[in-house]
Amino acid sequence: MRKVACVVGVVVLVQGCTSYAANQVLGTSAIPLSVTAGKRLEPKNIYRVKSGGMITQVCQKDMENRKIKAVGVVMGDESDDTITDRVVGEAITLTVPGVPTIRMPYRKMRVQGYTVREAKAPSGEDIYQYYMQNVGSTCRKMMSEGGLIVVQSEARAKKSAQLLKGPVDDLPLGPGTLGGLGTEQVIRGPSNVTFGIVPAEH
Repeated sequence: MRKVACVVGVVVLVQGCTSYAANQVLGTSAIPLSVTAGKRLEPKNIYRVKSGGMITQVCQKDMENRKIKAVGVVMGDESDDTITDRVVGEAITLTVPGVPTIRMPYRKMRVQGYTVREAKAPSGEDIYQYYMQNVGSTCRKMMSEGGLIVVQSEARAKKSAQLLKGPVDDLPLGPGTLGGLGTEQVIRGPSNVTFGIVPAEH
């Protein structure tokens, strides 16, 4: 048990930061979304974000407003490139006497092909302020209270997967050894799924 506890403690020390696929595609203002949620968020729509990451569309009636219908959605970048989250320090290994070689564990997302779409207000106006001026009073009040996002840009994966890797290759366990922990596992994710958004500023 002491060896296991030592492994866990050292892993905490070598944890790194992640450069998400969403930020690589949409920039530093992007919010990454887990592909496992299977969400498909549409540019120009308004969503409520609840604790735990639950996202639901709101203000649907306002989308039928003539002024809001004038907001267009344009296609941005489209690529067949493969983009993967980059974990800073994932190549680091640490050797401690008496325990297996330890490396950075990770859970990453991989996107195979993607499209980017962006909402554009008429005459290039700020989209959040445009909405505040043109949605109904109920939606405007909800926007003022916070907790809502207007999706300005969305990045959607053509195919997705999760990549998981443990901190050690083998772990002594009693008289034997538990092996295969350091092998990268690939878990296939949903297709045509949102992996990042840029909310309109307010």
